[in-house]
Amino acid sequence: MFESFVELSEHIHELRAARAGRSPGFAMKYNEVWQAALDCPKNGISKIYLYEDVKIPKPFSGMFFRLESDGTNIGLVFVDEGLDGHWREFAIVKELMHCWSPGHTRVGTPAAAKDLVAAHVAAATPYPAAVAADNKAILAAAEVILPSYSAERYLGLGKTFEQIAFECGLDEGLVNFICRHDMLQARKNGHL
Repeated sequence: MFESFVELSEHIHELRAARAGRSPGFAMKYNEVWQAALDCPKNGISKIYLYEDVKIPKPFSGMFFRLESDGTNIGLVFVDEGLDGHWREFAIVKELMHCWSPGHTRVGTPAAAKDLVAAHVAAATPYPAAVAADNKAILAAAEVILPSYSAERYLGLGKTFEQIAFECGLDEGLVNFICRHDMLQARKNGHL
């Protein structure tokens, strides 16, 4: 479907531009990513339901489930009850990124789900494909929220994380996380 985080992000930003007329590259909020997931003909998702304030076992902050019923793909997003506003938003976007997860990374049985939870909790290596997909969803969410080329433009102008956050309407802690050098490099060079 998509080769890289940048390619996926560009596609999602183009979907937003087609629907709302907002230029690609500007920060995205979860409702815009949600709409892009519904608008995208490549992921098969036709409905998404969000369940906030759910008690989710640690170390998870959110979960995504894809249900297939009568040829309809439904996405279910669950977000932990203890998340603050900006981390809640990040968790929702991160879970929505699973709408584009490759089929081989999906967990389809209770036993596979149990193995996924055990791998996350134990930080087991080698990671099963589903754990790798979860880590990649974090990078994809960061790239969609504020594309690396936009972050690098701001940083090249000498902007601080606080200034970038203000100009983009994002939380400073979130900008600090997604605009760190290691995160920018992983986003630019990473593949789905």
